[in-house]
Amino acid sequence: MAKKNRPYRDSTNRNRTLPKQATKRFNRISDSRQNPSKEKKETDVTTKIRIDKIRLNDSESLDTSFLEGRFKKKVRNNRTEKEKILKEKKDYSHAVEIAKKIFYLLGILCLVLLVILVLANSHFFEKKKVTKKDSIELKDISNNDRIVDKNYVFVGDQYIDQLDFSSLDYHYVKVCDSKWKTQDIVDHLKKNIYDYNPSYLFLEIGMNDLIDEEEKSVVLDHITEIIEKVQENRPYAKIYIESLYPINKDIEDFDSKDFKKIENKDIMEFNKKLKSLCKSLNVQYLDLFQELSIDNQLNEKYTEDGITLDSEGNKKVLKVIQNILDDHS
Repeated sequence: MAKKNRPYRDSTNRNRTLPKQATKRFNRISDSRQNPSKEKKETDVTTKIRIDKIRLNDSESLDTSFLEGRFKKKVRNNRTEKEKILKEKKDYSHAVEIAKKIFYLLGILCLVLLVILVLANSHFFEKKKVTKKDSIELKDISNNDRIVDKNYVFVGDQYIDQLDFSSLDYHYVKVCDSKWKTQDIVDHLKKNIYDYNPSYLFLEIGMNDLIDEEEKSVVLDHITEIIEKVQENRPYAKIYIESLYPINKDIEDFDSKDFKKIENKDIMEFNKKLKSLCKSLNVQYLDLFQELSIDNQLNEKYTEDGITLDSEGNKKVLKVIQNILDDHS
């Protein structure tokens, strides 16, 4: 009868010695149960992958499909981040450019203002450097309180035109036209008076109005307007209104169609009203009619044609004016 092999754990075989390989296996299992980390360590060692360096360099044969999704996601994230950075950089550059433009504009504006101030200041001091006997023109004066000391302005018709003020040791300006009437001065007060900024204004006008047979009341209204406008726009100016000059038709060389319709009595009547007007407006009236006449007509020693003043007549007028200027010197 065949002999049956009993299991190793059979009680009958307890004292039997185990085979050598079985003993090692048994001991390893026992150790793993008692020390699981040791088992894990040995497992890790046994599961390490050996890499074939030759095949690793062969990129075509490598399976990288498991990386594609992660790679695409990374590329997409990098692109978004890059776009964000570029946008921020673009916005920053744009802001810098705007700041530069604003800075340049402010610089140009400051430069322009500086040039204007320098020119204005230079222009101001140039106007102050006016010497005596100069014929000055002070244009575009906006400040009515600015006064040029002893700046004498003479405005009128042919009688002012024929006067020579070069002997006067004063600042003076002569603004005249032999054909001017009162309306011509009214229409151009700024150009003819204000721009010269007079401290003293001498006005002789009206004879051409009478020659054209203008109503005396209309002529006086024009002179009134001239005086009031000057008082308003140049309140510091002292105003002198000259009377109309006499004529002399008895002079042999008297030959004037214009003055044939005018008589000295008409001139005297007008001068009387003009004197009253000056008093009411608080301006000075210069009675040159009396200074130049004898027997209520132009003195022969002051004229050659009965109308125009000769050198002696001019000296007489200048003497009257000189006395006024000396009183204010």
